[in-house]
Amino acid sequence: MIVFGFGKIAHGLRDNPRYMALYPNGTHFDSLSASPDFEVAAVVDPNPFARQRAERAHVPIVVSSLDGIPDKGRFELAVFAGPPEGRADAIARLPGLRAVVLEKPAAMGAREAARLADETARRGIIVQVGYMRRSDSRFRKIAADGLDNLIGSVTGGVARYGNGARNNASHLVNLVDFLAGKSCSVLALGAPSISPALPIRGDADIAFVASLQNGAQIFYHPQDFSECRELSLELWGTRGLIRIESELTEIKIRKLAPHRLIEGQSGLGAESTMFESQSDAFPRMYEALAGALSGKNEPHCSLSDARGSEAIVDAAFASAQAGFGRMACAEGPAA
Repeated sequence: MIVFGFGKIAHGLRDNPRYMALYPNGTHFDSLSASPDFEVAAVVDPNPFARQRAERAHVPIVVSSLDGIPDKGRFELAVFAGPPEGRADAIARLPGLRAVVLEKPAAMGAREAARLADETARRGIIVQVGYMRRSDSRFRKIAADGLDNLIGSVTGGVARYGNGARNNASHLVNLVDFLAGKSCSVLALGAPSISPALPIRGDADIAFVASLQNGAQIFYHPQDFSECRELSLELWGTRGLIRIESELTEIKIRKLAPHRLIEGQSGLGAESTMFESQSDAFPRMYEALAGALSGKNEPHCSLSDARGSEAIVDAAFASAQAGFGRMACAEGPAA
């Protein structure tokens, strides 16, 4: 296996004990090292500090570019854990690939997403995109049981994110897709806010609202992480609400109960915590990938799943560019 990018999500977060307490084996390297199915044989990263980290982790081959990799045809799996640029080109240069893991976002815009889809489909390469909540057993149980069985039909919601819409709003859009269904249109609520401090080049924060197929509106609000770092999602339904907060680690529910003040009407009952905070997302993602390689199951988040979510973020930017008109959401070929 070859890993592109050896930064925080690939390895560096293992130095954060708070993170690792909530996400055991919560980096690509830790989950891969713990798996009997995979072994990291090479790391490619232009950053010298990241390469030093990979060398300290005893990765056999550590280079600054793909040009330095001998025998490129021997790699059957590639993990792209860095920024999304250049992925289709790198995949084209690895002729033996059977599967790839793409950290989110899978691509920057529809054109690059289409290139990835064409290259991987043509060669029959399995694609797993790192929208990790689809692998988390807690969210998979909610989705399997049916969110409507928990809170009724979704009537609206609010999501908060920071550090870029393509970087993190996409996470929340993908989770809404998974739990509540896909969105059909988007309206930008303000101009994009661009900052050189954002982790992905070309990204920006933007407030927008997305309409679900049933007409429910989900509002996505950017949050300045320097003031308060939070990824959260609150979905209201006809029989209660679900609140997912603290970087999407805490899942709480409030079901309807007799109203405290008005006879004969309903209000929100007491809040209860549905699950423990600890997530098994990373190990479960790689278990699913091993199963997909052996033909037992599908990956947890396909490229099609990711393109659908990322098209919603693209539509939010397009709405702002077009004078804040409502934009239809659909993945598809580049314009």
